[in-house]
Amino acid sequence: MDKVKAKFEAAEFELEVDNFEPISPLKIHDNIENKTWADFLAKDIEVLLKDCHGIYMLKDWGFSQGARIEHAIALEFGMTIFFQGR
Repeated sequence: MDKVKAKFEAAEFELEVDNFEPISPLKIHDNIENKTWADFLAKDIEVLLKDCHGIYMLKDWGFSQGARIEHAIALEFGMTIFFQGR
């Protein structure tokens, strides 16, 4: 989890430098005890649709089922999609 946290924090920094206000999926969950992966993803999707104007896909996003789902939702809703490293 430390690697994942560091990766997300670095991405947040990149976005802040470019004057974006990132919302990290690692920071939006209150009580994480007794939650399932589906619970986490449901909250991620809720925040994506309610609070975000776009989505930032990390370099390895294609390996994450959750990121692929979030990407598909962003596409369907016509959100701006940014890709790390492009």
